Amino acid sequence: MQATERSETIRRAVAALPEELRQPLILAEYEERSHAEIGAVLGCSAKAVETRIYRARQQLRVSLGSLLETV
Repeated sequence: MQATERSETIRRAVAALPEELRQPLILAEYEERSHAEIGAVLGCSAKAVETRIYRARQQLRVSLGSLLETV
């Protein structure tokens, strides 16, 4: 799979996440914010942020499973 195709597949998978999982994941991975900072932005605890990021990553592993096998 070409790099651009792979990137687009990942973007679509992230976009398909529920908002409550997508926001903390983007803030953590792309904006490199701490769990405490994300919690302040989203109005929840750092532990809730940690849980949401974990759940987002689990869903991405499932939806991108075939992509991960080819890398």
